[in-house]
Amino acid sequence: MSKSPLSRRAFLRSIALGAAFVVPATLVGSARLTEVGASVQVNKYGDISLVRYDAEPVSASINASWRTFPSGATTVYLANPQDLLVVAGIVAAGGSTYSGPVLYVNADGTLPELTTAEIGRLKPTRIVALGGQGHVQTETVDKAREIAAEAIANTSQTDTPVTVETDVWEGTGPISSSIRIARGLFPEGASTTYLVQSNTENTMALAAIAGTMGNGPVLVVDSDSTESLQVAIDELNPEFVVAVGAVDSAIVDDLSRDRKKSLMSGSSVRSIALNASSTRTLEKNSTAVVVSIFDPASLVLGAEIATGPLIPVAPETLIEAVNASVLSAAKLSGASAQRYVAIGEKGEDSRIFSYRKPETLSGGLTSLDVVGKGQGSATLIEPPNDLPTASGRTFTYRLRIEDGLPVDADEFARIVATILNDPRGWGYNFTQVTGDADTTITLASGSLVDDLCAPLPTHGQTSCNNGANTVINIERWAFGSTPFMQAGGTIEQYRGYVIGHEVGHALGHGHAPSPGRGELAPVMLQQTLDLQGCLPNPWPNPEA
Repeated sequence: MSKSPLSRRAFLRSIALGAAFVVPATLVGSARLTEVGASVQVNKYGDISLVRYDAEPVSASINASWRTFPSGATTVYLANPQDLLVVAGIVAAGGSTYSGPVLYVNADGTLPELTTAEIGRLKPTRIVALGGQGHVQTETVDKAREIAAEAIANTSQTDTPVTVETDVWEGTGPISSSIRIARGLFPEGASTTYLVQSNTENTMALAAIAGTMGNGPVLVVDSDSTESLQVAIDELNPEFVVAVGAVDSAIVDDLSRDRKKSLMSGSSVRSIALNASSTRTLEKNSTAVVVSIFDPASLVLGAEIATGPLIPVAPETLIEAVNASVLSAAKLSGASAQRYVAIGEKGEDSRIFSYRKPETLSGGLTSLDVVGKGQGSATLIEPPNDLPTASGRTFTYRLRIEDGLPVDADEFARIVATILNDPRGWGYNFTQVTGDADTTITLASGSLVDDLCAPLPTHGQTSCNNGANTVINIERWAFGSTPFMQAGGTIEQYRGYVIGHEVGHALGHGHAPSPGRGELAPVMLQQTLDLQGCLPNPWPNPEA
């Protein structure tokens, strides 16, 4: 990553001294003209003009932050732009008790320089990481806290130590995550709660529309989670429950109880957006925001900056058709009919957006929405080219991934080979093959783990080695384990540990006892369950 023209300290001190500060172009992505982060492209349809925010997600989040929080913010939310369905509820952050911008981290959960600088500008006293270690790394949260504290200290008029609070809001999927976020955003309750149906291709777009409609949380719902949702709604105690889109009427009836309820419906996402526009009372110069229906990162930012209607559209929609939709929304809502903002890169042939290629997350995952995924069968993975090797006796392994899991097979294979052949590993030359092998490593859902590990008691939660099968639980691969993380481990360390531990069993090693509190845990200690006072350690030979 290229360096910002200003060092972090120089940037912070320029704010502290009240200097006239010109934001460098590399800091705000595509900053041009009068809009921070906007390149202006005018397409006339009557009196309407378009301002496009065409930066990639990290820069786009900085642009949105400058637009909506020009004087700073007390709370900042850190999110991963590649997997936002599991934090759908954050679309309500702008109108919450703890209003603040959503800033994006890199796909691997690390902190970009641009986001670092923006935290320094905002000077928050509270930083919330969304989704847990698999989304935003622990080191990222710690660094963000350090930056915020330094920025506040540089502008403080006293010598009183600065405390910047941090929190992590995580769940096991879209529904539990939305509940956690709703409780965090609205700890004293809310007058309205919005419901969107889970597991549809439009879930995120409908959540974003709901996030602009009022000062209330957005809950993702389904028929299998009504008990936990009911508890959450009772805690929020809203007067109104509003279903946005095609939510099962039985779910709405159950969750609303004796509260007032209504349905924001339509034949398409566009019509729902227009209906939502007609229910809102807006200031005269409110601006509509257009985003791609399939771009969760931009949908979140659109909900943040939309002072007027939010209109999700298919990326292949012609700009002329989008202009017509904006004018319709303006007529229904009273928003400006002369200007709107589009978040996303322009497509070809006058299409409003191009498709954004999703990045691979850390661990070879293409999504962290892994709970309940998997089809019960596993596919053998061909070894990609140039896998790392090591000296020593050869130990062969086949690699399989359960069908239906969101995993880049080649990237996962490279990570496994890198872990196994690390100099701190078992000292073998681990080689991936497709024929007969010493063990078969399978990345699997909890259900398949239980089948392959039986009679070992994995309970859908842990990994195992069972004879010729070395089985890695996808949920542990994505999120680690609570004891390991609470002891200070990182998700990368946990992934190294779980591969080294289970393959250690395949090599004939049994479980190891704790050497004592404060010592490095042996890799064969069951670190997933209890470190017994030891420090997390992923390696058989950590001193090698």
